[in-house]
Amino acid sequence: MRLSQELDSAGNDVIRSGGVLESIRLICRIFYSLNWQDLPEFFEDHMAEWMHEFEKYLRYDNNNVDEGECAVEHMQAAVVENASLYAHKYEEEFAPFLPRFVSAIWQRVVSLTLLPKHDRLAAASIRFIAEVVSKQMHASLFSDEATIRQIIDSIVIPNMFLRHVDVELFEDSPLEYISRDLENADSETRRRGACDLINALCKHHNLITTHICAGHISTMFQQYAASPGENWRAKDAALHLVIALTGRAETQLCPSKASNQLNVLEIYSTHIMGELASDPVSQPVILADAIQFICIFRDQIASDELLRVLPLLGHHLLNSKVVVQSYAAACLDRILAIPRKLSRHELQPIVNPLFEALFSALDTAHADHDERTDAIWENEYIMKVIMRLLVVSQDIVFPIAQVIAGKLCSSLRRVCTNPRNPKFNHYLFESLAVLVRVTCELDGNHASTNHFERILFPPFQSILQMDVAEFAPYVFQILALLLGYQDSLSDAYVSLLPPLLHPMLWERRANVPALTSLLQSYLIAGIDHIVQQSQLEPFLGVFQKLLASKQSETYAFDLLKSIIVCVDSTMLDIYISTILQLLMTRLQQHRERFDFCNMFFAFITVIAAKHGGASIASSLENKQAGLLSNLILHVFSPHVGRSKFVASLDVKCAIIGVTRILCEVPDFLTERGDTVPWNTLLAILNELLCQYNGTAFVVHERELNANNESVDIGGYDATFSRLHFGLKREDDMFPEIQDAQQFALSHLQELSTRCPHFEPLIAALRQSR
Repeated sequence: MRLSQELDSAGNDVIRSGGVLESIRLICRIFYSLNWQDLPEFFEDHMAEWMHEFEKYLRYDNNNVDEGECAVEHMQAAVVENASLYAHKYEEEFAPFLPRFVSAIWQRVVSLTLLPKHDRLAAASIRFIAEVVSKQMHASLFSDEATIRQIIDSIVIPNMFLRHVDVELFEDSPLEYISRDLENADSETRRRGACDLINALCKHHNLITTHICAGHISTMFQQYAASPGENWRAKDAALHLVIALTGRAETQLCPSKASNQLNVLEIYSTHIMGELASDPVSQPVILADAIQFICIFRDQIASDELLRVLPLLGHHLLNSKVVVQSYAAACLDRILAIPRKLSRHELQPIVNPLFEALFSALDTAHADHDERTDAIWENEYIMKVIMRLLVVSQDIVFPIAQVIAGKLCSSLRRVCTNPRNPKFNHYLFESLAVLVRVTCELDGNHASTNHFERILFPPFQSILQMDVAEFAPYVFQILALLLGYQDSLSDAYVSLLPPLLHPMLWERRANVPALTSLLQSYLIAGIDHIVQQSQLEPFLGVFQKLLASKQSETYAFDLLKSIIVCVDSTMLDIYISTILQLLMTRLQQHRERFDFCNMFFAFITVIAAKHGGASIASSLENKQAGLLSNLILHVFSPHVGRSKFVASLDVKCAIIGVTRILCEVPDFLTERGDTVPWNTLLAILNELLCQYNGTAFVVHERELNANNESVDIGGYDATFSRLHFGLKREDDMFPEIQDAQQFALSHLQELSTRCPHFEPLIAALRQSR
């Protein structure tokens, strides 16, 4: 309150007024922070005093304050944000003050100019009005058609038009323009506020709002038709108004009601397709709008029409404007991702031209990027649609796979020198992963796999030698994927193995998941070479290092599982005692952790399933008499029965392993006639069978599914970015056992026949099945 008096006494003193205004703004921000979580009792008791001052500040006007500093506008924007907070969170307490604030903020926003200095205040004010309009309890305040028309005429339409500063952003800062317009990072802009206000009006007054807006849309289209060169901003505003009315709230299953009054397909045929196909190209902003319109309403456009659109979008990939180029790529990506919209057969004639256009766009941008400061050649939208097109095309690209691989390798060599765009890089490696999978799975004689090794190893070796930390995890994932299609180690892989086992390489946490996967592939493809060259111990050294940290112990067990599966029992017996000692030491420190006990249990069952129940039982008994029984009673039963296996194949393996222990070495679990350990393990088996559906498991892998729009940088992480299409297939270790449940029941039946005293215990399980 004292600051309010100080502001009044400051009068036309510019320096003094500016300091007071800044102080008020800071107090408003403190007020916002204190009221964000909950309404404090003090502010609730003194709400009338605060609101009186806030309303006064909204009506404050002093033309003598330095306009370049925008002190008045910044202060008033902070006041409006406080009012928006109360209108949103504390509507009942704020209700007595709401009409006065609506009036004050309305008057303030219509008095603002379109100058950039007023943007923040305008956007905040429009958001406040949208917040109030969207509430059902305030619907009656805006039910009159004249009121809605006044809102649209005086607030929405003026703020929907592009200004000169926005056009400059389109030309000079295309990445920021794309971020605001295409990626909806424009919450602080006038146009976004106007669109949100339209959405709020449609929530309770849809018919009236749409009717009024339809008139404005028709008028703006007519203005553009009369003079396209002069009135192109009118068409831009009209298209964004259409999108605000229909596109933002529309889903494939639930179209918005406004669609009934605005014929989207008629607008497309009359006002969109012509812009896309025009030669010479129309105004770049309008072309970008047309492409965005198709992208938003792609579900409503017929498939045969989309097939006409795709080559046109391919043509616009070569547009000199980065915004147009990026919008065309983003639209292509979204169209190709529509489930069951376009078949592979329909796409076949245009796949090659699209690839040519995409790589030409990358090559041209790279050649020009030194001279054109607005063109960053690593266009993530283009690389993403390359990835998507590879997924869609699959076997269609087989004849040109080598050409595409060469182009991708060229891009890889360019980005190695200066990795700037993590999204572009991620999609680049995703594209390589898709190409490897498509071609190697179609090729039965390893020719494609050998070709990929020849062209990928040089740039990959450069990445590792240059220590490009961002790319190393990607390289390891692609190498693991490639090795998965080989049945032996090539010379290149043989020479690469010793450095992969060096402890320093495992110090970087980002490398661990991918390196673990790569070593697992080495074990599967080259176990004979590893054993002959005495490299199994370094593998176990890696396992020991990973086991020492909670962050990496999961990968330690993954690697150990592969060692158990790939190494024969004779060789495994040499190291099993040391492995058990390491695990038991770790278990003593973490026996209360469900996840560690679950992984330890999985390790026990893998050995039993692969090498027999007697193998693991005797190894444990050699460590300590009764150790297996103690683990079952005090570690596995309290933890494993209450947790779930994530992978279906792990459940199958666990069932087989537990069954083999129960049936092959029952004497270990029934010493001195005590059947509690055996019974407890049988109960765990019952829990596992409950997770098992009784049918043969299908081996799942990450499908090459173009209809998955989640293949996004959501998977990107600063520490480790897992390739969506780089995940290797998890092979079934026991393909000969089709039904694990039947396996368990039949072996238990054999045990009851061989040892009748187990029959009463087994009968209960059989009945529950």
